[in-house]
Order: sequence, then C-alpha cells, then structure tokens
Amino acid sequence: MTATDPVLQAVTAAGSPFEIAEIDGLRCFANAPANLDQLIESAKRHGDATFIVDGDTRLSFAETFARRDALAAMLAIAPGDRVALCMRNRAEWLIGYLAILRAGGVAVLVNSRGSPEELDRMVEQVGATIVLTDAHRHELLREGNFIGRIIDADDFPPPGASFDPPPPAGPNDPATILFTSGTTGQVKGAVLSHRNLITGIMSVQMAGLMVLHNTANSMNMPVEQLIGMIPQQAVLLVYPLFHISGLGAAFLSPMLAGSKVVIMPKWDAQDAARIIAEEKITMFSAVPTMLWDMLHRAKLADADLSSLRNIGTGGQALPINLLDEMRAACPQAVMGTGYGMT
Repeated sequence: MTATDPVLQAVTAAGSPFEIAEIDGLRCFANAPANLDQLIESAKRHGDATFIVDGDTRLSFAETFARRDALAAMLAIAPGDRVALCMRNRAEWLIGYLAILRAGGVAVLVNSRGSPEELDRMVEQVGATIVLTDAHRHELLREGNFIGRIIDADDFPPPGASFDPPPPAGPNDPATILFTSGTTGQVKGAVLSHRNLITGIMSVQMAGLMVLHNTANSMNMPVEQLIGMIPQQAVLLVYPLFHISGLGAAFLSPMLAGSKVVIMPKWDAQDAARIIAEEKITMFSAVPTMLWDMLHRAKLADADLSSLRNIGTGGQALPINLLDEMRAACPQAVMGTGYGMT
C-alpha cells in the first residue's frame, strides 16, 4: 500500500490518532500515549462489558481494572522494579500484567513450562524482585532455590483498595521483558520499551480501521456507521501469554478494542470447537497444527463455527490444503497470516 492510497491518507492524516512522524530516527505514531499504562487506561471506557472469561470466572472491564488497582497497591514496588509473571494462562495473569504496569514496574514474562532450574535462571537473570505465580510454579521456583518474594494468584487481593500511580514512565523506558531462544545458547531476555509495544498494538488497530474503511466504502456508508453496527468481538486465547502472540494479538489488542477474551488454560481441539460455538468466538488465531486439529474435531462433532469472522495463523508455513479446508469450513471468515518478532 502506497502513501497515495486514499484510505491510508485518511487514517494517518495530521491530527488523527494514527498520524505518523519520525521520532528518534524511527517512524512512529505522533499522537501515541507516552506509555503503555496510559494506552491501557483508555480501555476503561468499555465499563461493564465482559472482558475476561476463564472457566466459570467472568469479569467485566470495570471489575478487571478494580482488581488491577488492588494488586498494584499490594505490590508496593518502585518505578522500574522488575516483577515476573510465571503461571499458566488464567485471568490472574492478565490482571497481574496490568497491575505491574500500573505500579510502574517492568513485567518479566517467564516461560511457565520450564524446569525449576530454568525458571530460577530466567527470574534471576533479569533481577526480578517479585514473582506472581500459581501454586504449581510456586513449588518449582522454591525447588530452583528462588528466595525472593512470591505472590500466588489465589492470594491476589479483592477489589476495593485505592492506588495512586507513580510518575508516568517515558516512551523509551522498558515495559516488558520476554525471553527468546532466537540466538544460540540459553534463552535471553529481550527488553521491549513502552514505545515498542504501543507501536505494535496501534499498528494492528490501524490495519483494522483501514479494513473497516474499505468495507464501508464498498457498502457506500460512513465508516462511523459501520463501526456502530458491529457487536462486541470475542477472542479465543490459546497462545501462551509469555509469547508475543499471546501478549499482543490475543490480549492487549483485543482489550483496547473492547473485545471479550476467552482463555483456554490448555489446548484441546474438542474444547476449542465447543467454546467457539458457546461463546460466539469471532477471532481465533493458532499455529497450523492446531488449526488442523480443531478443524478435524469440529467435523467429527459437527460443531458450529459460523461465528468466526477472522482466523489467523503463524509460527510456521500454512499448507495450501489447510487454507482450502478452512475456507470451505468457514466461508464467512477472513484468513490471515501474521509474523511477530519478540
């Protein structure tokens, strides 16, 4: 898409949320918030809409933010302190991440599938002062000789505590550390700044808005009218949250769009097909092997996949025969392939 594209020009016009400017030698969004916490705060406007579904747990945006503030107060950290998240995908993982940023900390996303020694090495490598974890990883961390402060997810405080946030972080300050095995040797922590994450999230939002502009133009209606007609979207979260795909594409981007995020603690194709039908999932992204698995199970169970509108994949090449089968099973859905570097 070139700079002369009228939709791109409209979306990135001067004064718009997606106006692009060169900052520190890089093309960035000129009107972006200074830090990720400020961007997250904008999701408060979704209020009583359902945000998190985790088994029998259902939390609205308002309830999630109230729990975030209570945990941020409990952390009692200084700006820039590193706090690790080491637990399976669950509602408390999302709350924990939001609380760390609200408290001015740097969220360290630990691969929760590691051995005791690996978990301890990752936490110690980055100098994390606190670990937010679940009961199983709590035991593993102690086996690995971690002696720092641990807060179990089951001990997160109830909503109600007030919290005064610290001075805001700057765009170039570190926001999150993810671990990558993209180099030789042991996994290494990759530091992402607030601007890194904001730019990635806003790029996804801008791309979605451009699709809506093109759709509205084809229907000969204002884009604002089309947006007003779209019901709340629902995302099935199957990627691990310690991975950039889980963090960005399945958590932060949907949250800012006001979408419902339905968490699968462990992959099961039959459960995935059932949840898609029950929760009216509109957006689902998984690696090709998981798509094969889910499609096979859905056919056996004659599952209803009609709610799906966007199906994404990545992590490996998408076989053309799988693409054809997905299109046949979900003709109403748009297929897409993504690439995200840690």
